[in-house]
Amino acid sequence: MAIKILGVFDNDGESFDRYTVVFDDVSVSAVSGRRFHDALGLSDDPNSPQGFSQFRTCSFNPNGSNHHLGTKIGIDDLPEIVREHIYMRLGEE
Repeated sequence: MAIKILGVFDNDGESFDRYTVVFDDVSVSAVSGRRFHDALGLSDDPNSPQGFSQFRTCSFNPNGSNHHLGTKIGIDDLPEIVREHIYMRLGEE
Protein backbone atom coordinates (compact mmCIF):
# COMPACT_ATOMS: atom_id res chain seq x y z
CA MET A 1 0.00 0.00 0.00
CA ALA A 2 1.42 3.36 -1.00
CA ILE A 3 1.75 6.16 1.50
CA LYS A 4 -0.65 8.99 0.77
CA ILE A 5 0.41 12.62 1.25
CA LEU A 6 -2.33 14.57 3.02
CA GLY A 7 -0.63 17.97 3.08
CA VAL A 8 2.57 19.87 2.41
CA PHE A 9 3.43 22.92 4.52
CA ASP A 10 6.02 25.71 4.34
CA ASN A 11 6.80 27.79 7.42
CA ASP A 12 8.73 30.36 5.33
CA GLY A 13 12.02 29.52 7.04
CA GLU A 14 10.86 30.12 10.63
CA SER A 15 12.73 26.94 11.59
CA PHE A 16 15.44 24.74 10.09
CA ASP A 17 12.84 22.11 9.18
CA ARG A 18 11.08 24.57 6.89
CA TYR A 19 8.90 22.03 5.09
CA THR A 20 6.55 19.44 6.60
CA VAL A 21 4.95 16.66 4.57
CA VAL A 22 2.04 14.97 6.37
CA PHE A 23 1.09 11.37 5.55
CA ASP A 24 -2.05 9.31 6.09
CA ASP A 25 -0.52 6.93 8.66
CA VAL A 26 -1.79 7.70 12.16
CA SER A 27 -0.65 6.65 15.62
CA VAL A 28 -2.53 7.17 18.87
CA SER A 29 -0.82 8.20 22.10
CA ALA A 30 -1.30 5.58 24.81
CA VAL A 31 -1.18 8.34 27.41
CA SER A 32 -3.40 11.09 26.00
CA GLY A 33 -5.35 9.26 23.30
CA ARG A 34 -4.42 12.01 20.82
CA ARG A 35 -3.94 11.12 17.17
CA PHE A 36 -0.66 11.95 15.46
CA HIS A 37 0.10 11.70 11.76
CA ASP A 38 3.40 10.49 10.38
CA ALA A 39 5.32 13.35 8.75
CA LEU A 40 8.63 14.23 7.16
CA GLY A 41 10.40 17.45 8.16
CA LEU A 42 12.82 18.94 5.61
CA SER A 43 15.20 21.84 5.21
CA ASP A 44 15.79 23.79 1.99
CA ASP A 45 18.49 21.30 0.94
CA PRO A 46 17.84 17.99 2.67
CA ASN A 47 20.65 16.27 0.70
CA SER A 48 23.33 18.52 2.16
CA PRO A 49 25.43 17.26 5.10
CA GLN A 50 24.12 20.35 6.91
CA GLY A 51 20.55 19.69 5.73
CA PHE A 52 17.62 18.14 7.57
CA SER A 53 15.35 15.24 6.65
CA GLN A 54 13.66 13.41 9.48
CA PHE A 55 10.51 11.31 9.84
CA ARG A 56 8.44 12.26 12.85
CA THR A 57 4.83 12.64 13.96
CA CYS A 58 2.75 15.77 14.15
CA SER A 59 -0.71 16.93 15.09
CA PHE A 60 -2.76 17.43 11.93
CA ASN A 61 -6.44 18.17 11.42
CA PRO A 62 -7.56 17.31 7.86
CA ASN A 63 -10.33 19.92 8.18
CA GLY A 64 -8.34 22.53 10.12
CA SER A 65 -5.93 25.33 9.28
CA ASN A 66 -2.87 23.52 10.71
CA HIS A 67 -1.23 26.96 11.02
CA HIS A 68 1.34 25.48 13.44
CA LEU A 69 2.86 23.69 10.41
CA GLY A 70 3.02 26.78 8.20
CA THR A 71 1.19 27.67 5.01
CA LYS A 72 -0.33 24.80 3.04
CA ILE A 73 1.25 24.49 -0.41
CA GLY A 74 1.11 21.99 -3.24
CA ILE A 75 3.87 19.44 -3.64
CA ASP A 76 4.69 21.05 -6.99
CA ASP A 77 5.40 24.31 -5.12
CA LEU A 78 8.38 22.71 -3.36
CA PRO A 79 11.86 23.24 -4.77
CA GLU A 80 12.74 20.36 -7.10
CA ILE A 81 15.57 19.14 -4.84
CA VAL A 82 13.14 18.84 -1.90
CA ARG A 83 10.47 17.11 -3.99
CA GLU A 84 12.99 14.58 -5.37
CA HIS A 85 14.30 13.94 -1.86
CA ILE A 86 10.77 13.16 -0.60
CA TYR A 87 10.24 10.60 -3.36
CA MET A 88 13.65 9.08 -2.64
CA ARG A 89 12.85 8.76 1.08
CA LEU A 90 9.53 7.12 0.23
CA GLY A 91 11.24 4.70 -2.15
CA GLU A 92 9.42 6.13 -5.17
CA GLU A 93 12.41 7.32 -7.19
